[in-house]
Amino acid sequence: MKKNIRFTVLCIVFALLSACSNSGDTTKIEKVKSTMTVAYEVDTSSFDPILSTSGGDHVIQWPIYESLINFDANLNPKPGLAKSWEIVNEKKITMKLEENVVFHDGTPFNAQVVKENIERMNSKDSLNHDIRTIDQVVAVDEYTVDFLLKVPDVSILMALADRGGMMTSPKVFNNKEKGLSENPVGTGPFKFKSRVPNAEVVYEKNKEYWGADKAKVEQLIIKVMADENARMNALRSGEIDFMSGVAPSNIHAMKKNNNLKVEGDTTLNFKMLYINNSFDIVKNKDIRLAILYAIDRQQLVKVVNFGQGEPASQVVPSSHWAYIDDFTISFNVEKSKELIVQSGILAPKLEINHYTRAFETRLAEVLKTQLETAGFTVKLNGMETISAVNGFFKEKNAPIFLSEWTGRTDVQMPIKSLFSRDSFFNTGASASDRLEALIERGSKTFDEKKRKEIYKAIYEQGFLKEAIFIPIMAPTISVAFHKNVIGYEPNITGKVLFSKLGFKDEK
Repeated sequence: MKKNIRFTVLCIVFALLSACSNSGDTTKIEKVKSTMTVAYEVDTSSFDPILSTSGGDHVIQWPIYESLINFDANLNPKPGLAKSWEIVNEKKITMKLEENVVFHDGTPFNAQVVKENIERMNSKDSLNHDIRTIDQVVAVDEYTVDFLLKVPDVSILMALADRGGMMTSPKVFNNKEKGLSENPVGTGPFKFKSRVPNAEVVYEKNKEYWGADKAKVEQLIIKVMADENARMNALRSGEIDFMSGVAPSNIHAMKKNNNLKVEGDTTLNFKMLYINNSFDIVKNKDIRLAILYAIDRQQLVKVVNFGQGEPASQVVPSSHWAYIDDFTISFNVEKSKELIVQSGILAPKLEINHYTRAFETRLAEVLKTQLETAGFTVKLNGMETISAVNGFFKEKNAPIFLSEWTGRTDVQMPIKSLFSRDSFFNTGASASDRLEALIERGSKTFDEKKRKEIYKAIYEQGFLKEAIFIPIMAPTISVAFHKNVIGYEPNITGKVLFSKLGFKDEK
């Protein structure tokens, strides 16, 4: 009898130990399946859309915030928080809003909230100028809003699909002690949980999400990893599930790994030199034009980008509808030398800030060689990403910044943002009256053929006569992820919607 009791007790203990062991394994499996960990190159400059200055901010903001308009892979407008809209005339748009939507803090979404957000986006405190053509927002009723424009604006609808139309909780942005920069609150499929600057952002599933694209995982973690080798090693080891920013030199090696998928294409992203011509050296137009012609874009694509991508002479790639076939910026080192002589500046010295990431460092070094061949002396300053962005655009601490334009939802947006003297990104506030008039014409023109004619005239004036900024090349943007990851939807912006990622059901 005692033996039976002892045997029964041992069986129970064994069963409990087995249960604990199995429970631990299940928890581990569940953790893998319920947490999506991705690696991204840079942290956000700000979680507040009106203070956000980096094009890379979108991917970190999108899980939390939603815009009034959404877009498909080819940048066609789709319903977002606005379920429908009507272009009443050139200067009036009426939107019908989704009902029964609440912010993560419980604040109801309605027309009054839209009005407050748009007015805040266009306030003097905002660094975003994309929707400045909106003169007035009228809350017609609880879920209907009218946008009254100062002038016709061809890009306004898609500008409302960008940061300009991101909806945030008024309860938070009116809180002077802890605003959106520290406590981002939107209506999106994920809620903000925590952030360690330049390390990671943690999001948790919004269980009350109103839309159809509900989160596929309980938790999303975006790890900030500037170093590509660190991202690749983390992906191979299983520390992360998805990485952005695969350099062309590493694509072949990543594709050889049977556990990974690699996808990429040319997007709206292009590398460029921002110029602040309030600095004496680049105030001289001949110096700016000499830089423009000294760059061998084809060589940069071949040497730095391993033949992937294409030279950039416009603000869109050759696959885009607005690309102009008969406009290009030629490489002409002799003309560059002549322009240096014409400038009257002997042995001109250029100082260029750039990111310390491997790709940008290599690009900067080859670019330096090309410019010095034309007769410039070049000093390169490698900087951490956010410091470089804030330094050039806010502190205005350098004449030239080797960076990129990450693409926007309508071609008129980069045209205005990069060329116009009133733009945050034109730090020297330089543009001729003729160029400003062309930009305004582009804004008011809706016919695509006529728009292309205007954009060609803008390129001829803005690049070949004024060299407001210098386009360099449009590289291929590639990502890599484990084969059990689902939900990746490439789009022409090259920016990943991390909120749509999930895992295959392996049952």
